[in-house]
Formats: sequence, C-alpha cells, structure tokens
Amino acid sequence: MTASNYLVTQYPLTTNYIERFTERLGVKPEQIVISNITAGGYLDVLGVFRALKVDTLYLPVVDETGRVLLPLLKVLCLFSRARDRFVVEPDFSTRGFGWGAGLFGVLMMGGGFVHGALTLLWGWIRLGRLLRAPRIAVAGHGAKRVLYLKTNLWLGVQAGGAVAHTNGVIGGMLGKGYGVDFASAETPVALPHSENLEIRPIKPPRSYVIPREMNHYRHNDNFIRTVLDMPAERYGFIYQRHSQGNFTGVVVSRRWKRPLVMEYNGSELWIARNWGRPLFFERLAEMAETACLRHAHLVVTVSDVLRDEVIARGVEPERVVACPNGVDPTVFDPKRYSPPRITEARRHFGIPRDAVVVTFVGTFGHWHGAEVLAGSLREIAVSDPQWLADSKIHVVFVGDGVKRPLVEETVSDPRLAPYCTITGLIAPEDTPLLMAASDILVSPHIPNPDSSPFFGSPTKLFEYLASGRPVIASNLYQIGEVLRGASTVGSLSPGAGPPGEEQCGILVTPGDTGELAAAVRFLVENPQWRQAAGRNARKRALAFYTWDHHVETILGGLQAVLARDAQRPLRLLFNGLHSKSGGGITYLHNVLPLLAEDPGIEVHLCLHEEQRDLLPANLDNVTVHFLSFKTGFWRLQINEQRELPRLSRRIGADVTFSPANYGPFLARNSVILVRNALSVVFVERRPVKLAYWAMVYLGTALSLLFCSRAIAVSDYARRSLGEVLLRLARGRISVIPHGVGEIFSPPAESARREGFLLAVSDIYVQKNLRNLLYAVARLRATHPGVVLKVAGRPIDEDYYQSLKKIVAEEGLEPHVEFLGEVSPTNLADLYHRCAVFVFPSSVETFGNPLVEAMACGAPIASSNTAAMPEVLGEAALYFDPADVEDMASTLSRLLMDAGMRRDIGKRALARSRDFSWRKTVDMTLEVIKQAARP
Repeated sequence: MTASNYLVTQYPLTTNYIERFTERLGVKPEQIVISNITAGGYLDVLGVFRALKVDTLYLPVVDETGRVLLPLLKVLCLFSRARDRFVVEPDFSTRGFGWGAGLFGVLMMGGGFVHGALTLLWGWIRLGRLLRAPRIAVAGHGAKRVLYLKTNLWLGVQAGGAVAHTNGVIGGMLGKGYGVDFASAETPVALPHSENLEIRPIKPPRSYVIPREMNHYRHNDNFIRTVLDMPAERYGFIYQRHSQGNFTGVVVSRRWKRPLVMEYNGSELWIARNWGRPLFFERLAEMAETACLRHAHLVVTVSDVLRDEVIARGVEPERVVACPNGVDPTVFDPKRYSPPRITEARRHFGIPRDAVVVTFVGTFGHWHGAEVLAGSLREIAVSDPQWLADSKIHVVFVGDGVKRPLVEETVSDPRLAPYCTITGLIAPEDTPLLMAASDILVSPHIPNPDSSPFFGSPTKLFEYLASGRPVIASNLYQIGEVLRGASTVGSLSPGAGPPGEEQCGILVTPGDTGELAAAVRFLVENPQWRQAAGRNARKRALAFYTWDHHVETILGGLQAVLARDAQRPLRLLFNGLHSKSGGGITYLHNVLPLLAEDPGIEVHLCLHEEQRDLLPANLDNVTVHFLSFKTGFWRLQINEQRELPRLSRRIGADVTFSPANYGPFLARNSVILVRNALSVVFVERRPVKLAYWAMVYLGTALSLLFCSRAIAVSDYARRSLGEVLLRLARGRISVIPHGVGEIFSPPAESARREGFLLAVSDIYVQKNLRNLLYAVARLRATHPGVVLKVAGRPIDEDYYQSLKKIVAEEGLEPHVEFLGEVSPTNLADLYHRCAVFVFPSSVETFGNPLVEAMACGAPIASSNTAAMPEVLGEAALYFDPADVEDMASTLSRLLMDAGMRRDIGKRALARSRDFSWRKTVDMTLEVIKQAARP
C-alpha cells in the first residue's frame, strides 16, 4: 500500500466523517476496514498490516463505543512500519501511541480472554438449561411500552440495512402508540425523534479479544445483567433483533414473564459457513440460535424462505409471521427535495447535472451483487463504448464492504471510469437525497452460494420503490414477489408504450450481466417509460411495504399467539410410576379419568411398560407415555429423576404431578402427594426395610425442597412430616383428602349382614394385622364361630409369611381367610355383608378402605391413632392398636350389640358424604393451577 495516511477501523466510515476528518486535520486518508478483510482469517489481517509502509496510521474513535476496539487496533498498528500512530478522539483531537500502549493492549486482551473463556463456560451451562426447559406461557400485559434489544456487537456501524430496519421498526411501533426503550451498545444512528423513545445504553466489553466470537458471549453476559436491572413492569413485551451468540431476550422474558418477539434475519452459522469462515464456537452459536427460536413467543422473519426454515427447525407455524422489510414513505418521498437541492447533491458527488443517474445503494457484500452491476457496465463499455458517451449515463455505487475492491478494479477501466462514481458509505440521512437525485435504482442481488433459497428481504429495495424511481432487480424469491408484474428484458422493445400499473421496473436473471446491461439501456433510452414506472413503484411501496404495515403484522401476530396461549389447556404430566398397588392404584383409577374430563387440562400419563395392565379403561383424553427400563427399587429412582424431566420438557408440560411422597426433582413446576407415613420407622425393625424408609424420607425431603406445591392426604400426613420437612415446604402444602368411588354405596334394603369380620388392606407391617390375628384368637372364647376375611395383596412377603405362621400356631385356620386382591365390585359386596369392618392399622395417612366402608354403611371398628379419627370422626368405635385385649374387647362389643352396629353404620354413611373423588379432583386442580402460575 502506497498511500501516506490511513484510517484504521473495524467497519466503514461515512463520507461525512471522512470529510470532517480531512477538514479538521488537513489530511485526506485512505481507509483500512478490518471487517472487509477478516473473511480471509487473522493471519491475512496481520499480513495486511505487516505490508504497510506509510507515514501515519489513525485510529478514529467516532463515538465512545469505539474505544472497545482500541487495544486490538493498537496492537495491529504496531505490526506496521508506520512512522506515526495516532488515536483520533470524537472531537478530532489526536494523541500518539507506541509500544507501551501496545503492551497495555495485549494485557487488556489477555484479561478479556480469560473473562471470555469463563463466560463461554457459563454460556454453555446456561444454554444447556434453556434447551432442556420448555417455553414459558405468558399472559398479555397492559403496558404499551416495548423493550427493543439490539444485541449486535457492531461497534461503529453507521449505515446499512440493519440500521434502516431498526429505525423502521421502532418508528412503526411509535406510530402505533407504543413507547420504546432502545437498549443497545451501539450509538443510535438516525433513530426517530420522539418523546416516547428512550435510549438505554449497554456497555460493551472493555476490550475486544481474539477469537472475535468470544466477544459476542461476553457482550451477551453483560447485556443480560444490565437489562435485568431495568423495571420489568414498564414493558408489555420484549423485542430482540437476533444476533450471534446473544440470548438476552430469552433470559429476560423468562425472568420477567413477558412475551418475547424474536426478529430472525437468517442463521449466523449459515452466513459464517457460506460468506466467511466457519465459526470457531459453532456448537455454542447453534445452541444460542436454537434457544432463541424455541423460547420466543413470536418469531418474525423477513421472508417466507426464512419462515419455512424456522418451521423446519421445530418452531410451530402459528408462532411465526413472515413480513417483508419496509420503508418510511415520508423519509423517502422525492418531493421533499427541490431541484436546486438535487443539483447540489449531484455536484457534491461529481455527477454531471444532466446525467441519467443509475444508482446502487447498499453493502458491497456477498449477496448484494454490486460486482454484477459493475460487470454489466464493462460489457456495455466493450460492446458499445459510443453509447456510454452519447447516453449521458452515470453510475453511482453507494456503500462499502468486502466486494468493494472488486468493484473498484472493474470500474477503474479507463473506458468506464468517467461514467462511474464510488461514493463510499454515506450517512443514512443523506441516502434519500441521493436516491431522489437518481433516475434508475438497481438491486442486482445474487443467489446463495450453496444453491439454497435466497432468504433476504433487501431494505434498500423498498426504499428504492418509495423514492419513485424505476427499479432493476434480480428475479430472486422475495425480490421477484415484491416486484410481481414488473417487465422482463425479453418483454421490452424499443419505443414501448407506457407501462401498466403493475410495471414498476424490470426483473432480470440473477447474476446475468447481459440482461442487467440490457435493462439499464432500455430505461436510459425510454425516459417517459421509466418515469411512469417510478410513479408505479412509489404507489406499490405505499400500498404494501411501509414500516407501518410491517409492525402491524408483528403486533397482530403477537396478539394471536397470546390469545392462543391463553386458551391452551394446561399441560399436565401425571407421574404414575409409583402407582402399583393399594391406595396408589385406587388414586390413579379414580383421579385420572376426572382430570381428563376437564377441557382446561391436557393430561399426559407416564407409566412403566409393566404397568400396562393397571391402566384405567376410560382414558380417551389421556396421552400415555411408557418408559422401558429394568425394574427394581434403585432403577426406578434413577430413571424417574432422569426420564421424567426429559419427558416434561419434550411435551412442554406446565406441571408434573407425582401422587407419591417424591417425584422428579428437576421437572418443571413439580407437585407431589404426601401419602406415605414416614412414622412407619417406629413400627419397623428389619434393617432392609428401615433403609427403605430412610430413602423415602430423603426423597420426600428433596421433593419438598424442589417442588412448587405439595398435597397432603390428611392433616395428620402433613403434621407427621415433622418440623424439619415442614420448614422445607414453606407453607406450600395443601390438605386434600381422598374420595370414594361410586361403586361403594349403601346396600339394598333387602341385604342382610353376615357374621364375619372384614379387614381390607394390602399386607404391610404397618397395617398391624399381626395384632388383629391375636385379637381374633382371643375372640374365640366368646365368639367361637368368628371368621376374619382379609382382602388385599401380600406386598410384604416376609410379613405375610409371619401372619400365616401365627394362623397356624394359634389354630386359626377355620377362622381366617386371606382373600388376596379383590375387585372393587366384590369388595363392595364384602362391605355390604360384613358384620364389622375392622381397621387395625397403627400408621396411616388416610386409609381409602375407611371411606369405602363408610360409603357402604358398614359398622366400623378402628385404631384410634394416626389419621383414623380425622377421617372417621364419630363414625367408628375405636381401640388402641397396640393393645390386643382392647382390640378384642371392642370387636366383641360390636358383634354382641346389633343396635350399636346399626347406629355406627348410619353415622358412617352420613360421614361418607363428606368425601368424593370429584371434590378431591377439584381441589387438586386448584393446586396444580397454582403451581403453573408464573
């Protein structure tokens, strides 16, 4: 490089800044734009600076955000062979720097690198959690203020489509009566002037480090912390412009319970792979991108191609709106500018007053096609140089970017140079004037390099249309749709009549320099046609493509999503893995069908595949998920903690309900049912069983710590947790008793009770059947024909064998029958026929057989401990379960007193009316809804 002075910047500077620089410092510099050469890699950047042999290098600080880049840029400048190196402050004062500043820059970058490495690790953990979590449901919020998050780390970007899009969306929201808070690390450029717009500056990282992707995650971390300090109640929703590695909107939306609108302009991974170099932290960038799409309540794309892409990535179609970019028709109204103003603009850029001006405005990027326009001009220069001279054509290239050197090389051809101007980057506020000073506007975009559908929605295309000038554009996906009805080169002929209303320009084959050259020649040679086509262009922009239309589509899409979410049933995951016997099966069979009847609940049931036979029959509205793993106590605990949270996330469950003392700790909004009596340890002596109950206690404690809500089947069950566990629950326990099935009803009037005793329970040690057998042995003295029928499965085999041993030792074979598992129908019949229903349990949190027996009007003799008095009230005759003589005496009294049996049976029947599964389910649903509330 041979120029004497260079400005070194990350992104291009506007011509206005360079002119002010030249005026203040008396130096006319060239530019070195880092972003235009990084596609070749870091070594290429170093190579550029090592090749520099110049007088002076300047590092301009256009605004305060640019200071972040100084340490890196200083280090790069020290690789050059420049005589002097200066930092240029925003007021154009200068200060030199040397090796000391470079060393300080290296130290700052080293510290930034360490911080960046830690931030990457934290980002990985955070994103892992977000990808496992379901999207939160949010309700509409009354505040008409938007928090706009522009999270790009484009320090120093002063123009371009992103700037226009940001300003357009914010202007559209302001026009709809919304207030906007604009949060960004960038200095605002050309934002609308409004009292309802507030700027919320976000400090960028203190230094820029390599690899440059690390800066995005450092920026994201700081962005999140800064935004979370803002007042959540101020905002109705959050709007984020998607950028690499930034998921601020997701974290803030979930913390504040506010809707998130994510503007998605294409995959950063795809852009890096196809228009640059693959990302160093590609997997992390992909995780961030996926998290943003998954958790956004509304995804806004600028084209149907992008809409199809995000739907293919798992975003529900109803959560996506596609709306093309737009334009502010007032800003780009050519009538704003008088003929003298337009003449002055042409003079400023060296354009002849009477020239037919053909203009390209945009980034000289990979897909913008500036080099295609330059190539078409070269074809004209080669094939018909005289036409160039006679037509008075002048082609203006406005902008900067990686393709600029290629364009400059093409138009430097002596045959073209007199007819071309490359202005460089101009300020956004000057763009409408230059378009008004043009006669023809060109959008020569090219296809994607991997042959995938073109997904862009060029902002400049809509600005072209609003400027009232005919547009030459590539017939490429949305561009062709926007210009539908425009002429093609093949349909044009010399001396063509006036264009139809749909003809607002000419569509050409993408990348075809011959067609583009022919389209330019036609418009230059047919001034009346092009002027009429320009008027049609502005009409089209005003009718369909204003920012007002764009924002209206977004707001409508958000309202529709929120309305659908408000109507969506609450999604409940019912954990049935512990429903294997006794009360667990009773609860499953009675509660689940009633839950499924509620239209406001979408029920999902999780069972082990070996539980298929336990399913209730009437589950048409329940989705059942079967897990497959080897059974066993420990395997169940491990798989419950691992598989249930996964299933919860996969189906997007709002609540996970485990009708057991413990459930999956990490499932979303967990609700547990305290139904196992932890005080069993006081009656259990076997080491293995004691270890089991110790694990139940630990599981209960952890579940109470992690759960959103808990249900206790009785106040005794709640109190029996003990002071420590009650403190863990922190007042989140509701007492909801079990109900009773309709099959358990009073006996027919003709029914006659028989003389047997009935005990109903699965066989465990805490059921106290041992003492009941000894009581029956005592009863033989006064009731020699006494018979005890025990209905229930022998769950504890060792205990069951000990009972059979007692039967043999006491000679009770004629007096005791173990019926095993009994169907509900046969069980109701037993309740109807028994002389006395006896409930000897020493530890019980509720006791479903109690309410079943009451509902059948059975005379009841019961233990006077645990939850039994709470459930039975005055509907039983009580005994001490530890006192065999008291138990035998109580049973004898009832067997001998028919009047007492009838009286207790009536009281039991009346008491049973306090219990119903419908009431249980209604109260349980209220707890579940409380757990689901944000």
